[in-house]
Amino acid sequence: MLRRFTHFIGYLSAFILPLLFLVSLQYRSYWVGLVPFYALVIIPLLDHLSTPNHNSLKPKEAFPLGFYQFILVAWTIIQTSLLLYALIELNAYPPSSLSEGLFLTWSMGIITGGIGITVAHELVHKKETWAKQAGAFLLSSVAYTHFSIQHIEGHHVLVGTKEDAVTAPRGTSVYRFLVRAIPHAWLQAWDIEKRKLERKQKGVWTYHNRMLRYMAGILLTFGMFLSTAYFVQGFVHPFLFVFMLGQAIVAFSLLEMVEYLEHYGLTRQMKGNRLEPVAYHHSWNSGHRTSNFFLFQLQRHPDHHGDWMKWYPYLESKTESPQLPSGYPAMLVLAAIPSLWFKVMDPILDEYLKGRD
Repeated sequence: MLRRFTHFIGYLSAFILPLLFLVSLQYRSYWVGLVPFYALVIIPLLDHLSTPNHNSLKPKEAFPLGFYQFILVAWTIIQTSLLLYALIELNAYPPSSLSEGLFLTWSMGIITGGIGITVAHELVHKKETWAKQAGAFLLSSVAYTHFSIQHIEGHHVLVGTKEDAVTAPRGTSVYRFLVRAIPHAWLQAWDIEKRKLERKQKGVWTYHNRMLRYMAGILLTFGMFLSTAYFVQGFVHPFLFVFMLGQAIVAFSLLEMVEYLEHYGLTRQMKGNRLEPVAYHHSWNSGHRTSNFFLFQLQRHPDHHGDWMKWYPYLESKTESPQLPSGYPAMLVLAAIPSLWFKVMDPILDEYLKGRD
């Protein structure tokens, strides 16, 4: 019972970020650094101080699934409310300096990208209509709704190949990867949808095209957020446009940086005339306890590729997969310094691949 309870409570750690952002918004000054400090310093430190956890809960050992689904719904509501409140507050009291505006925008992007897109990723994979719709809404708030097409129908099929928009070859820096991955992911999603419509003999420039609907949804979502500030206060400060666009850029850049971590240097090989199937050794795993709770088990990525319909509390840590030396937050910091990334990760990658030969 205690293990089940602590397992459930652990997932609530993500909700600390909105509270920290409210403090940043209220007190400004050096408080605007609270969110990145917690996400990129405190979480990695706690990962370092705790032992990796490769245990998993079976459905019969956990609380009913609805408890874990409620957390995702609660996050969707809280993130939406936080973004609306931030826009209203910043409309009335815009940043007093460039650094203040940058940190507040960065902080919101960490929330909407680091956690929000993680939640959206979990939801768009599922068959339930409410889950897909909630996931799509979260993605529309960061202008990245095409992810639901590219990720499921592109990445999961092509992972570990040159055709995949978001598999990083060995020796590629995260910055070079981002320049390619962000536009390529959109183009790949468009191509997937175009070919699907052609097979169904439906027009590309019609309502049947999900990409067109998604783009319209992004405009409506951004319009809804900005118009709320206008209706409350009768005007819209120019900074709000910068804030909305900036947090979206931070959010989807974080997403693609995470995809860089997840498959760096791991490729699928030809076996005879066929490409080998996706397996656990095509994704990096991390059993670091704190960041796994913080990110809803996203770091158990090999098992996700093995069964992407499995809900997050039941994902297993695959010890036969290549292992990241830390959780995603610390690895993001490392990836931001390519020389250090290559120095740390390339030997680990080479040793793992050598052991598989």
